[in-house]
Amino acid sequence: MKIQIINGPNLNLLGVREPGVYGSESFAGYFESLQKQYPSIELTCYQSNVEGEIINKIHEVGFSFDGIVLNAGGYTHTSVAIHDAIKAVSSPVVEVHISNVHAREDYRHLSLITAVCKGVIAGFGLNSYQLAIESIAKNTPQQLNTPNRMHNEANPTTPVGLASDHAGFELKEFIRTHLEKCNIPYIDYGTNTTESVNYPDYGHKLARAIESNEVERGIAVCSTGNGINMTLNRHPAIRSALCWNEETARLARQHNNANVLTLPGRFIPTALAEKMTDIFLNTPFEGGRHQMRVESI
Repeated sequence: MKIQIINGPNLNLLGVREPGVYGSESFAGYFESLQKQYPSIELTCYQSNVEGEIINKIHEVGFSFDGIVLNAGGYTHTSVAIHDAIKAVSSPVVEVHISNVHAREDYRHLSLITAVCKGVIAGFGLNSYQLAIESIAKNTPQQLNTPNRMHNEANPTTPVGLASDHAGFELKEFIRTHLEKCNIPYIDYGTNTTESVNYPDYGHKLARAIESNEVERGIAVCSTGNGINMTLNRHPAIRSALCWNEETARLARQHNNANVLTLPGRFIPTALAEKMTDIFLNTPFEGGRHQMRVESI
């Protein structure tokens, strides 16, 4: 799990700026304690006093991180551009304030970003960041301090279908072992050999299994991924996405409601395939404007 903390203007002065309001601890020291507290989460921190730089950071991480904790500082009350940046990305954003802004000056009561954030946490001092991290972690399928746990977001009791040709056999076997370690049930539709076979035979098997509700989602592998992906998408009920990295796997679920993840077995490393599998099985469909588009396919 990856969470980005973004701090806005003047937050580099924590510890010396108005300690009666913001406390006497520096953010660097507090951030170090957060990293120790959540060793299973990849926490990163960024601070800028420049609006455009904050927007660039939101763009940079907003399609690949599991969440963003944003304290926009004074820009909270003025920045339409940061509002638009949050609205544009897919990662959930939690708005954070160290002080209780609603108990302070009237101009601090208005937030231009609240409407596009997942939630708001304010008034708990630096612990507001901890609460934001935990809210992101608890609202994703992964869990705190359990980095090897995986959850089948579609239905944890429904098997995942696996299929490959001979060129994808070794990567399919790696994924099958990974599912076993994570206690995710699966059905393997073959092939079970490295001897030459025809990828359409196994793509059709997986597609029919999904159409008959034997499995809800599938993972398919061939050499480039192209052939078995084309086969799968001949079936009206299948939305197979050929993915090459973590972001495309995440967006295939969020935006396209893909029910099959297709991988190029000879072109990606096993570690990347494992991450993409986890993302595919853990990421929900966002619906909304994407629902209409999917229905138009």
